[in-house]
Amino acid sequence: MALKQGKWSFGRIWLLVVMLLLIGLMGFSCVRGMAPVGWSGGAVSDGVLYVGSKEGRLVAVGLDDGSRHFTEPLKASGQGGGLFGCSSAYGGGCGGGASGVAIYGTPVVSGDRVYIAGYNGKVYSYDYSSLQMDDVYPPEGYLEPIVGGIVNDQDMLYFGASDGKVYALDADNLIWKWEFETGDKIWATPAISEGTVYIGSFDKKLYALDAADGRKKWEFETEGAIAATPLVSDGTVYIGSFDRHIYALNAYDGSLKWKFMAENWFWARPLIYNGTVYAPCLDDKVYALKADTGDKLTEFDL
Repeated sequence: MALKQGKWSFGRIWLLVVMLLLIGLMGFSCVRGMAPVGWSGGAVSDGVLYVGSKEGRLVAVGLDDGSRHFTEPLKASGQGGGLFGCSSAYGGGCGGGASGVAIYGTPVVSGDRVYIAGYNGKVYSYDYSSLQMDDVYPPEGYLEPIVGGIVNDQDMLYFGASDGKVYALDADNLIWKWEFETGDKIWATPAISEGTVYIGSFDKKLYALDAADGRKKWEFETEGAIAATPLVSDGTVYIGSFDRHIYALNAYDGSLKWKFMAENWFWARPLIYNGTVYAPCLDDKVYALKADTGDKLTEFDL
């Protein structure tokens, strides 16, 4: 669709997208008497949409014919307590069905595999065409709940868990390669750029790790927890924090370029378009900022 002035201008399309995102965020908390749901995004490959369901199933939808295929639901770990105090009655985490486990992160499609991570603390690999499970990590037992998504790069999978650790697995067989421990739980999805893993933690820090071995290159500390996925563009990392700031950092040494303060948490990943950063905030606004200086161009009040 062309980005032009009029009814379907870029700004209006963007506002619609952000409104849907914020509706999803509002649905994240548990409400008395209502079953909470997860918020898995969708991944499209070869005309098939892959998405995680609230029952803990990987669902494949044919975009041409609407056909649907499902996996068996993920099994609960038996760990009590979910996000924001959600009951383990929902499969050990906020968003699970009566017999399933929440899937929050977007599925990853790579080669002939589809990967998902569950709130039960396991990563699963499925055959692309048959949806048969062929690998799982860890093979025995469970990690702490996984809220963020998985990122695939150079035949490696990267993700964070609520135990505060960043994990790297071989994508071929889900064999452990390395892990890095932060100071608190991780709900964020990492970003990968030029051999570096960028990921935030509830210890208020953004970490830059060597993708090959997990060695820490640098860290940057904010004044609030970080649950957002970083945006990496043209040597700059843009990251939101629960301290009400969005930061622009030098991707190579972590030095601060600028920061912008709003009235509530920055949780969602920002976007960049034509030199402008669009940053959704939980103060009900989307801020349009100059990518090089952080100066506010405008704001959209939702």
